[in-house]
Amino acid sequence: MTFFEEVKRPFNLVTMFFTIVSLILSIIFYYNGIRDKEISYSISEPTALIFDSKNSSSSIKLIERDSIIITDNVYLLTGSIINTGDLPISKSDLRKNLSILLPKAKRILDYKITKQKDPSISKFNLSILNKNALKIRWNYFDPNAGFNFQIIYIGKEDPNFTLNGKVLGIEEFQKIKLDKAIDIKLYLGLAIMYLILVAMLIWRIAKTRVNYNRKKYYIIYWVMLSTTTSVLIYLIVKVINIQFASTFILK
Repeated sequence: MTFFEEVKRPFNLVTMFFTIVSLILSIIFYYNGIRDKEISYSISEPTALIFDSKNSSSSIKLIERDSIIITDNVYLLTGSIINTGDLPISKSDLRKNLSILLPKAKRILDYKITKQKDPSISKFNLSILNKNALKIRWNYFDPNAGFNFQIIYIGKEDPNFTLNGKVLGIEEFQKIKLDKAIDIKLYLGLAIMYLILVAMLIWRIAKTRVNYNRKKYYIIYWVMLSTTTSVLIYLIVKVINIQFASTFILK
């Protein structure tokens, strides 16, 4: 049987197709997997209304600093900021201080960090920058490190949350979707498909090895197996990373 006749077999056509796809994906994953810096954030949408100035009882007054009566709506915003890159972000990387801006908020009433990973090491800290902005400080901002925060403010339901600053090696900050279910199902489905393909290739290699007339295809099957396995490993790692992010953010 010639090489082209062998390729025309249904199994070999399918595996050849997935091998080519895997080869292309391996190149893409290689460039995407180059170690880089990345800061991501997520926020609660919509924000929670905790004081309705129009519908509250006249006997209930919300007072700021023991003397100022608040006459506007008050909202609670919660969110997370995480180093989702492969490299730590040091203070020397800052070209412009990292800050949280709420442009549509009249002013921030209260704020705090509700959770952070390894607080004794990271030591994330928030401080007032101006009436609607907070400055972010830290000691160490390692990969997968981050913090959850909450901000109580006066203003509109959508305060137009903005993560501001300039960090060496980061062009823009990434917004993370809170619902990871679709992403996990997609990557898990692809992983299962590639797992089946890898198992079929291993079976084919074992069968080819004992068949002297087909040993010339042995190397081809090994190339197919290596490329599909590399994609399978990437998909499994991707599922694990998505699961990690979803367990940390806003929990």
